[in-house]
Parts: sequence; structure tokens; C-alpha cells
Amino acid sequence: MNKKCRILLYVLSIVMVAGCITAVARTKGSTPEVKVPGEEPAAVVSGEDTEHAGADSGADRAPAREENETAVETTEAEERTEAAEVAEEAEADGSTTILFTGDVLFANAFKAGYDADGIKGVVAPELLEELRAADILMVNNEFPFSDRGTPMADKQFTFRCSPGYVKALNEMGVDVVSLANNHTLDYGREALSDTFAALDGAGILYGGAGDSAERAKQVQVIEVHGKKYGFIAVSRVVPTADWKVENAVPGLFSCYDTTALVEVIKEARETCDYVAVYPHWGVEYQAYQEANQTQ
Repeated sequence: MNKKCRILLYVLSIVMVAGCITAVARTKGSTPEVKVPGEEPAAVVSGEDTEHAGADSGADRAPAREENETAVETTEAEERTEAAEVAEEAEADGSTTILFTGDVLFANAFKAGYDADGIKGVVAPELLEELRAADILMVNNEFPFSDRGTPMADKQFTFRCSPGYVKALNEMGVDVVSLANNHTLDYGREALSDTFAALDGAGILYGGAGDSAERAKQVQVIEVHGKKYGFIAVSRVVPTADWKVENAVPGLFSCYDTTALVEVIKEARETCDYVAVYPHWGVEYQAYQEANQTQ
């Protein structure tokens, strides 16, 4: 081989080595593949790259997590759709769902839970969903919404809650409350007046108390699917006689004497398709009704 050929081969070999080095460098510095959520992950990971495969496995799982989140959102959307369908069916056949709860008290435990996490910190999600799904929800509001007044003397338990918390009733889906109970006047008549204002401001009906006897006895009417539902609130548990609206105002509608209650029921039946009477009565911790309740 002559001298010129040897020089040419030498130059070519240098060029080939340089090309290989450049190719390797480009491969290592190349842009990684961008994965779109929902696409299939890489099919093969070599056995020699086990350590890196473990380190990158979280990235491969990220799309799966997003798929799970999407699935949860889809499930919630389906539940909302199902609830809407149930409501539409109810409207179509004219049926109405009415829920009544027992005593509702916004006190220290309530405030702590609500301040921490809103209404979900107070009412379990399953119960909250059921409350909101009802066409009509009525509760016994066993406290005044007020920051005014002084606690009633010689009374073991006295309750009140700042008016701003009335929004929790809206968030629960409450439509009407009873104020005829043995705690509504715990902080006096100013606090009861504040309660009227708070409920009016929240668009929530109230019965069983008022600034006149007529208002305290007033039937609260809600119309659903073309039917009128009347709600009457009354109490047979008041601490002193001056809580009764006949003796002082604002005051409560009581039924120690049932004459007035019977008259209100009769009048309500003339204008309402259905009438519900919501009394606060009975003896605490006693499992069976008293004779006057049966009567």
C-alpha cells in the first residue's frame, strides 16, 4: 500500500471515530419523551436499567393517578346527575320529599367544626346530601341567633349563636324552622328579635314565635309541585309563663291549652293540601309519650 493510501485511511478512521463520539453525545443529551396523560407507558425497561426504572416508576404512575382522579370526578358527576334525575322524576309524578329533624343547636362543638371546615366539618357528607335533596327540610332551631342579651337567671343551660352562622342553615338546605322551644328566649327578647332578623335575612321561614300572637301562630306555607304544605310550630315546654306570646312579646306559641292550636290547624286545612304540626313537648329521656301528647 503506497503512502497516499495509508494517509487517506488514517484520515477516514479519525472521521469515523469522531462521528461515533458525536452520535453518542447527541443520544445522551436528547430531549426525553413527553407522555400525555392517558397514553400507554413505555413498553420495555431493560434488566440492566433496573435502578433507573425504579426511580422513574413514579412518573409512569402519574397518568394513572390522574385517571383515578378523573374517575372520581366522573363518579361524583354521575351521582349529581342521578340526584337530578330523581328530582325530575319526583316532579313528574308529583311526589314530594319532606324531612324533619329534631333539635339543632349551634354551640361550641358546632362552631369549632364549622370554623375549621365549613358545613362539611359539622354534617357528614352522606347526611348533608340527603338533607339538601329534600324538597322541604324543617328543623327545631333550639337557640337564638344573637350577640345581645343576658342569660336567663337560674336556668341550667342557656344557648345562643352569632347571627353570621345562620348561613349554615342555608348550606344544609333548611327551608323552615321551629322557634317554639325552651331555649329560644334564653338570652331575652332582644336576642329573639335578632333571631327573626337573621332568619328573614337568610330567606328561612320560621314558626312558633313572633312579635305578636298572630305572627307566632302563623302557618308557614311552602308550595311544591303545585301542592301547598303548611307547617305549624308549637311548644308545650316553656320555662316560665312570660315566654308565652299571650303574656309578653316577642314570645312563643304554646299548647298547654290546645284550643288555639286546634283552631290554627282547622284554618290551615282550609288553604293547604297538607298540614304538619311540629310540637316541642314530652319528658326528656322518657321513651313513651305522655297522655297529653296522645290527646
